[in-house]
Amino acid sequence: MLKATKLPVFGGIFFAVIIFAGCSASKKVYHDITARNNAYFNGDQKLKTIQKNISSSYQDNFDTLLVLRTDRVPEMSKTYGSELDEVVKKASYAIKRHEPSKWTDNSYLLVGKAYFMKGNYDAALEAFKYINTEFKDEVKKSEKKKEDKKKKKKKKKKKKKGSSKKPVPVKSSVMPKSQPTVTVQKEEGKKSSFLKPLPVRPQALVWMVDTYTELGKFKEADAVITLIEADEHFPKKMKKELEISKAHLAIKRGSAERAIEPLTKAIALTRKKKHRARYHYVLAQIYEMNKQYPKSLDSYKSVLKNRPKFDMEFNAKLSIARVAGFDQSMSAQEITKLLTGLLKDRKNKDFYDQIYYSLAELSLSRGAKKEAIEYLKKSVENSTINTLQKAESFLRLADIYFEEEDYIKAQPYYDSTVALLSSAYPNYDFISTRSEVLKELISQVQIIEEQDSLLYIASLPEKEREKLVDDIIREKERAKPGSDDTPNSNVPSQPPDKKDKDDNATASASGWYFYNAAAKAAGYNNFIKKWGKRKLEDNWRRNNKGSVTASSEDEDTLTSDNLPTVSLKDENLDKQALLEAIPLTEEQKKKSNQLIIEALYRLGGIYR
Repeated sequence: MLKATKLPVFGGIFFAVIIFAGCSASKKVYHDITARNNAYFNGDQKLKTIQKNISSSYQDNFDTLLVLRTDRVPEMSKTYGSELDEVVKKASYAIKRHEPSKWTDNSYLLVGKAYFMKGNYDAALEAFKYINTEFKDEVKKSEKKKEDKKKKKKKKKKKKKGSSKKPVPVKSSVMPKSQPTVTVQKEEGKKSSFLKPLPVRPQALVWMVDTYTELGKFKEADAVITLIEADEHFPKKMKKELEISKAHLAIKRGSAERAIEPLTKAIALTRKKKHRARYHYVLAQIYEMNKQYPKSLDSYKSVLKNRPKFDMEFNAKLSIARVAGFDQSMSAQEITKLLTGLLKDRKNKDFYDQIYYSLAELSLSRGAKKEAIEYLKKSVENSTINTLQKAESFLRLADIYFEEEDYIKAQPYYDSTVALLSSAYPNYDFISTRSEVLKELISQVQIIEEQDSLLYIASLPEKEREKLVDDIIREKERAKPGSDDTPNSNVPSQPPDKKDKDDNATASASGWYFYNAAAKAAGYNNFIKKWGKRKLEDNWRRNNKGSVTASSEDEDTLTSDNLPTVSLKDENLDKQALLEAIPLTEEQKKKSNQLIIEALYRLGGIYR
């Protein structure tokens, strides 16, 4: 037997163990509550706010495949860099201060999401990989606990059945047997869900797929998808996100047709109509790209059934008209009626430019080029907010004139297109190069026409020459600025509607000299009056460059001489300048003819 003196000692140790166990349990609860309701909660809410702001301010470009997720567009999310740093800071605080909490893996996930949004994909990948490796056991334990609970419940049911040897009274059947077990399940559910985060590893794996996709590591993304699909316990709630990630991966790698199956599955798993409408629209675009027009039409019609935003609804209707033309399920008259019906609705005022563009495309499909040109000009005139559409209308006009080999009319429209487009636009370099080449072509044509006209004036008797000069100057004074009625104005300085391009190019730069076409033209003509046609080179003011350069190109020996030249299209052309530019002497005529020869030679090179 123990002595009476030793009993208090053992009792103290026993109670100390109980208190210590209670303290450690309460400490665990403290970390769970504090991590969840402070640092992690604030960081999570901040990230959700950022994503909401990105989604609400994002503008869809319906000329390209729509993005599937508007809350994480890389170009826009990177602008929230400082706010995303705050998210990382708060999540890191939750990890360091409350490491034993159940929200540590959630905090790591938050860090990974924030880095992903910032565009720091390598750091995001590290966070997602860490979750995948370090928190794998916790997922297994939770699955084992569920299985153990199920086994225990089965054993209890068997025991109850075995012990019930006596028949059950009839009165007891009023209360169903399943009711006690249901209440137990509810209570257990409440206890287990208290401060217990949802499984994070499946979410991290889906984000890992997206990260590899953005990095262009498509094989690694495929490997993660294979790993996910092999997991029998992958949450059903995450399956929609997985299908969207698979569709995004297919589009990114340039195999849009492979996105059809996951998109179809995602639509079936999606409840929100706004998301279903977007997925249907992308699906319709992919079908259209692959010339599966009946399926494309069905998908565009499904967009309308899901109550999309106004711009998506309008573009879906526009696409139905376009695809119906390809599919020939509607006649040209029916499509025209549908499009003109959209013009009658004043709500579509900001979309008139797109409607007219679609009517132009319909006219071109019927071979009515003149009608198409008129529609395209109306498209430009009615452009209000859509700078890209205005640029594409200019480009379509330019291409029509180029195909007809009317390069002089085509060039100003290419020039207007380049002024409105960003360098990221497909084929921007090609369009810009064509504009520059055609600009050089026009300058050579202008030289030929002007010198030919001046030689003609010089060949007239003096009285007729002076009369013709007076007539030219008189017409210049009568003509309004920018009018096409000017004599000998075969080369338009710019298309009639090009003056509007600067309004959309940049509001802040509209007053800058080089965005003012009239100021540039006046400056150019004044330079020509004073200095003549000069090559862009060092020491361009010198007539004799022998002392400056070791050699000079033969083709510039005559053009470098100070032969006064004028532009007959110059609105400010005066009589004295015109008379001085007329080549009356043999030497001047020779130089004028040489200018024509050189211009023809350069034209030949351009045409070639």
